Amino acid sequence: MLMLLIYAVFALGVVIAPGALLGYVLVLASGRLPRGARVALLLALAAGSAPLWLLWETVSVVGPPIVAISFTATLISGFVFLGRDSRRRLALRVPAPMWPGMPPADPK
Repeated sequence: MLMLLIYAVFALGVVIAPGALLGYVLVLASGRLPRGARVALLLALAAGSAPLWLLWETVSVVGPPIVAISFTATLISGFVFLGRDSRRRLALRVPAPMWPGMPPADPK
C-alpha cells in the first residue's frame, strides 16, 4: 500500500512539473507584452498543452484527470509568476530614498 502511494505521488509530480515549467517560461518570454495579452497567452498555452498528455498511450487510460491537473498546474504557475512580475514592475516605479531613514521622494 505504501509503494502505491509513493508511485501516485511520483506520478503526480511528473504531471505537475511540465505544466508549472510552461507557466513560468511563458511569463519569462512574454515580458514586454501587456497584462491582458499575457493572460490570454497563458490560457491558450494551458489549453493547448494539457491535451498532449492524451497522446501518450500509458496515460490515455486515466486521461481526463491528468489533463485537468496539467491545465491547472500551468494556470496556477503562470498566475503566480505573473503576480510576482507585476509586483516587481510596480516596485521599480517608486524611487529609493537618497539617505537611509528619509521618506521616499514624492513621485509627482
